[in-house]
Parts: sequence; C-alpha cells; structure tokens
Amino acid sequence: MKEFVQISAKDGTVVFSLGPVVQDLTEGKADLIVSDLAQIPQKVLVWAAEYSHWMNMKTILEELVHRGHEVTVLASSASILFDPNNSSALKFEVFPTSLTKTEFNNISMQEIKRWSELPKDTFWLYFSQMQEMMWMFGDIIRNFCKDMVSNKKLMKKLEEARFDILFFFLFLSGRPTTLTETMGKADIWLIRNSWNFQFPHPLLPNVDFVGGLHCKPAKPLPKEMEEFVQSSGENGVVVFSLGSMVINMKEERANVIASALAQIPQKVLWRFDGKKPDTLGLNTRLYKWIPQNDLLGLFQMTPKIIVLLSPVTLYFLKD
Repeated sequence: MKEFVQISAKDGTVVFSLGPVVQDLTEGKADLIVSDLAQIPQKVLVWAAEYSHWMNMKTILEELVHRGHEVTVLASSASILFDPNNSSALKFEVFPTSLTKTEFNNISMQEIKRWSELPKDTFWLYFSQMQEMMWMFGDIIRNFCKDMVSNKKLMKKLEEARFDILFFFLFLSGRPTTLTETMGKADIWLIRNSWNFQFPHPLLPNVDFVGGLHCKPAKPLPKEMEEFVQSSGENGVVVFSLGSMVINMKEERANVIASALAQIPQKVLWRFDGKKPDTLGLNTRLYKWIPQNDLLGLFQMTPKIIVLLSPVTLYFLKD
C-alpha cells in the first residue's frame, strides 16, 4: 500500500470513503465533487472498489473524464462487477491475483449468506462474528495489494506514467496498519454521508460530506414494469430489495416472505434471483435487477410507492 500511495508523488492522495455498502450520482452532486477537483492535474490513478462502492466511484470517474482528465483504473483479475473489456471512457490496468473471479465471488456470497444468518439476540456474539468477516475481507484486499505491488513490471509502468493524483475507496478492516499514516496525508476526504445524519462535531477543513451520491433524475421505467406499477391503482406498490450484494436466500425463507407479501393489496416489485417461491402471490413480480432510483423518482410525480423494504445501510437511508 505504501508503494502504491507513493506513485502519487508530491501531489498527494485523495481518500474517498463511501462507507460499508452504493448506485449512481446525481448530476448536481457529481458537479459539486468534480468542481472541487477541477484544478487537479489531469492524470488520475484509481484503486477500484466492488459492488455499490464501484457504482458510485464510476460515476465520479466518468465525470472527470468528461471534463478532460485522464483516468486509469487499477483492478484485480478477480474483480466481480465491472468488465474492463466493455467500451468505456475509463482506462483499465488489470493485474493478476492469487484468487480467481469465481473464487472471489463464491467467498463474497458465502460471507453475505453468513451475515444474513448471524444470531442477533446476543450483541457480543453478533459483533465478534461481524468482526471476523470484516477481517477476512480485509485480508483479501490486503493480498490484492500485495499482488499488485509485487508485480515489478506493473509498478514500473505506473511510476513511469507519473500520475498526478491517487483516488481510492477506503476499506477499514479494524486492524492497525500503516494505512493510518496514509490517511493522515490525504489532501481531501469525501465522506459518503450527510451532515444532517450526524451529531454536531468538529471537522477538518479537508473533509467534505457527499451523501446521496446515488440519487439522480429518474428515467422512464421499462414498459412492462411501468404497466405493472400503474395497474396497482390506489393501493400503490411495494419495492423490496436487499441491496447490490444479496440477491438470493434459503428457499424456506423466500417462501415465508412471498407468502406474507401475497396477503397485502399492493403490487410488489421484488429484486430476487433465486428459485421462484412456491407461495409467490399474483401481486408480486420478481426481477433480477430493479431500477430503484427510477421507481423512487416516480413517487415524486405520483404517490405510487408506499413502502420501500431494504437493508438499513447509508445507501438506502438516503433513499
């Protein structure tokens, strides 16, 4: 990590913190962030994040490219969510790592499943197991860093590129590391939270709250989904999603949820990619992906959405 940070040379480092678990940015919010960064030198090196963290980060990076900056994204060969072969204004530098994409995805899904089944009746048991999971993911990211900095060919290429700024998502594993020193040298902190969700406390001048990054003007819904939503009449709709990482669950649990949803008068849009529950009601439709921002934007025009069922994360709190 230290060698990685030193690539930014004398211009310093930006630490971009999105919190533990995020979509797109509003144009206004992206403008606000990028306007603060507009005077930075044009060559930006990025340490990529995963899942919703990448979704937020990508929007900022694309806006930087739009404004004339050259952005290079460092990604491991095990990266799950984005494909460097897809057409993009971003440049990707992929380095080999000890984990395959399949292995990394399987580990992530296993730990998410474990997290969803943690006992919540005993705080210390829950906390200790959560800590173990955070340590495990921290070790994986640390190994990715080791794979990168030990790649002498890649490091030489990055040093010769003479990047002006380093932009990365900060993931804290809870263990003391030399990352603390790196954090202390950051030129600016972008915190994915909002001051109105905080108790009053002093902040350093280089801290900027950027909560609500994923919010943006709603786009029209797909025709089939629009017709289903409008067919709800006065009862409205329920949107049910467990975030970008949880797309499946045990069959028994899915049937219990489906049975409960079948008893309400509202139409239900459920983001689910598992076996269709036997108890699924006629009022419920399953989707592998839900355009949640667009659905919630519909609420501004007509009060169709009456309930949003979601995990209590910062991302959904902003929604």
